[in-house]
Amino acid sequence: MEITQENQIDTTRNKDKKTDFLFRFSAWFFILILILTLGLYFYKSSLESSLNDTNNEISTTDKSINDLKNDKKLQVYNLYTMNKTKIDNDFKKSNINSYINHLSLTSAKYWIKFTGFAYDTKKITTTLSSTTDVNLGYLKLVKFIGDYRTQTNDLLDLWFISSIDGSDKITTNVVFDVK
Repeated sequence: MEITQENQIDTTRNKDKKTDFLFRFSAWFFILILILTLGLYFYKSSLESSLNDTNNEISTTDKSINDLKNDKKLQVYNLYTMNKTKIDNDFKKSNINSYINHLSLTSAKYWIKFTGFAYDTKKITTTLSSTTDVNLGYLKLVKFIGDYRTQTNDLLDLWFISSIDGSDKITTNVVFDVK
């Protein structure tokens, strides 16, 4: 009987040890879970505060952007910058003095004369004639056409010349494309 009693005592001790171990394990696990929960709660609070600060900054920035978009001076500047090339090209095309000066210099260089001047935003039409009655009128025209087609010109491009009147003193209509 003594052996059975000792077995019962050992069994009871083992059960007490197991119960004590499980109780301690459960208590430590509960404490760990509690600490993790508190840590996550404070982390969440920190993230919410940071998110609110960021949202406030975004709304302030959006308001500033909307204020800038409604500024008339900035709208005009944006329109200008978006269309700067076209505006500059149109301004350049409307500078008639530069075209007249160019034709005047060309006239003096080749001893030819431009009379009449019709200007469109895309082309200039004029009448070309030789300045002398000597047998060199067509040579001046040929030299002018050849040189003008081979030289790089920032202002004008010469159209095809379809007809020429005369031989000594020549006359023809000339059309230039405005670049």
